[in-house]
Amino acid sequence: MSVFTLNKTLALLGRVMNPEESVRPEISLPHAKPSLPLRPSVPPLPRCLPEEAGVPSAVIADFLDKLQKDDALNMHTVLIGRRGRILCEAPFGMQDPRAPKYLFSASKSFVSLAVGILCGEGKLSLEEKVTDLFPEEAGALSRLLRRPMTVRHLLTMTAGSLFNEAESMAEREWVRTFLNAAAYGELGKTFYYNSLNTYVLAAAVVRRSGESLTEYLTKRLFAPLGITDLYWEKSPEGIEKGGWGLYLRAEDLFKVGELLQNGGVLDGRALIPASYLREALSEQVKAPESYGDFNYAYQIWTGRKKDSFLFNGMLGQNLYCNTANGVTVVFFAGNDDMFQQSSAFTYLLERFAAPFSDTLPPDPAGYAALQSKLAELTALPLPPAPPAPPAPAGFWQRLRARMKKRESAPVPAPTVPPLPGECALLCGRTASVKGNDGAHIGFFPFLMQIIQNNYTAGLKEISFASQNGVFLLCYREKDACYTVPVGFFAPADGEINVGGDNFRIRSIGRFSRDLCGRTVLEVRTDFLELPSTRLLTFSLGHASLTLSQRELPGKGVVLTSLASTLAQYADLPFAAALGDRLSGPAVRQRAAAVFEPEITLELNARPADGR
Repeated sequence: MSVFTLNKTLALLGRVMNPEESVRPEISLPHAKPSLPLRPSVPPLPRCLPEEAGVPSAVIADFLDKLQKDDALNMHTVLIGRRGRILCEAPFGMQDPRAPKYLFSASKSFVSLAVGILCGEGKLSLEEKVTDLFPEEAGALSRLLRRPMTVRHLLTMTAGSLFNEAESMAEREWVRTFLNAAAYGELGKTFYYNSLNTYVLAAAVVRRSGESLTEYLTKRLFAPLGITDLYWEKSPEGIEKGGWGLYLRAEDLFKVGELLQNGGVLDGRALIPASYLREALSEQVKAPESYGDFNYAYQIWTGRKKDSFLFNGMLGQNLYCNTANGVTVVFFAGNDDMFQQSSAFTYLLERFAAPFSDTLPPDPAGYAALQSKLAELTALPLPPAPPAPPAPAGFWQRLRARMKKRESAPVPAPTVPPLPGECALLCGRTASVKGNDGAHIGFFPFLMQIIQNNYTAGLKEISFASQNGVFLLCYREKDACYTVPVGFFAPADGEINVGGDNFRIRSIGRFSRDLCGRTVLEVRTDFLELPSTRLLTFSLGHASLTLSQRELPGKGVVLTSLASTLAQYADLPFAAALGDRLSGPAVRQRAAAVFEPEITLELNARPADGR
């Protein structure tokens, strides 16, 4: 960190929190995310009934019920397995387990695996000085005044550089700025969670291997596991971000967890050196108790009390592995959790940290309850579940036969019901923004705009149409236009391009009336590869349309992050002045205006033919 970098960062934060103007980023990042296909992981992992693996169906059903009823969690997908077999795959709402998901800081653990593989090849050492890896980037003053940080310090988040995630959005040379930033705490002892530690590790892998991080891991980890359709965002320097930005589907993440459960060995071949993996999964430094029930190893969290490890990403992206009982759980969400503080971990550890037997007798009632819960969770059509047998005798054989029959049965062609009559009130009409009211409003969730440095230029107009029986919402901004298919009886799929990045979306809508008798259209859009949901409410007047926007997760995450930033700078001389700028009622009001805007648009006349 430098005063210059901090000033640029604060200037960017000021623009972000100003609803009256669009945001101009300090730097540009590469935006080239491809369209990632919706398809199953190949080869798929074997499936079995929970009791066959020694886990009661009733325990899984109860776990899912707890997650469903906890509104703060906003769960997306849960995958539960044991010793290489998947017992349950549970999508919530409109979510789709086939979609690769943005892992946030769970990406860090993959960088650790790359470092371990590179060390096994003799191309890197944990005791190597980072300044020797990057001699051109390390300044002479930094070499003289600071104790030399090592690769191990980066792995354990004890390197003590204050150049962090927020400030990276104001600098183009991330490695150089990190190595020459002000120091924090005691080198090798003070735990300071900072994603730029991981980025420098990623840069080290790239420098020593001569390959991109994605290429390096694809050859040595992803391809052997059958993992495809992944993507990793890059920095201004053209290197994968390392500490965040990786997209991976749930079952592929599960495969990685199973590999580590097996000591890094796949079909008799060691993909990750056993000596490195033992250290990588063993506690190296204590994390603050407020973070949750895990301490830190090598970019991987490890259980304080139980034999377990965790790949953990903010907003609810997690891979949990219990090495004592062999249970692996992947769960994706869209909530405000920054580490492991959410109630999801309480529900998880209460049910899946205990010992399990190798197998259990059939439980038709428990399995029926689980199937009923799975059908209740999802908004997507599911094939009918096999009926539970009346008696335990021959349960597995009959159930497998029915499942096989279900898989081979032809799927009837879906019928498309007619659009609701209220659609005629909007189709063919356009609602335009007055003046500069929409300067800060965009369709892409604003939290993701901040994280990906990919900002809207502001809303211009919204129009409505129908095509081939599909209702279309056209959200036109000053630099982009997004066409959103909206389903009313079942979700509708679409895809949008945001500044060069392609994202799959799924939307559903409904009409109602407000207390004034106005027609109201509510639209929910889930971004299938992100933790984000966009909620739009349109209230139809005679010559106007009131638009209210919300997003999940939203302003709570930003306010929490600002508080965390203030805590990091608490010992610095300018902390008080910084606190005045980043906290207080004014900031909370601005956050509400930015993340939950409401504006009135001018609505053109209804076409004479009603279309």
